[in-house]
Amino acid sequence: MSKANIREPRGLSLHVKCSQKERERWGAKARSHGLSLSDYLREFLEESRSSRRRPAPPIDPMLMAQIGRAGNNLNQIAKAVNGTLRHGDEIDTLAIHAELVCIERALQSFQREHSK
Repeated sequence: MSKANIREPRGLSLHVKCSQKERERWGAKARSHGLSLSDYLREFLEESRSSRRRPAPPIDPMLMAQIGRAGNNLNQIAKAVNGTLRHGDEIDTLAIHAELVCIERALQSFQREHSK
């Protein structure tokens, strides 16, 4: 890692007195740039862009739940396959393939529904 990538720890605070209206205006400006107030002020004072990534776009909680369920199904399949292999039993590859195809189709359906 180069020295430019090493981040100096930030243990100090800077306190600034302001009115409620000033605080609200500053917060609104920071949000309009997709930054926290601290990052916005740091960029403004340093006259440089933050190396921080933009916040992730909001995601529908229902989509996250559906993806979580699909992931849970994949974990159950992996656990069953590993357990079967550990015991030396034969694996029903056709059944596993069918389950994986179902999960794939469900994920494609979720993607279509939420990319509109």
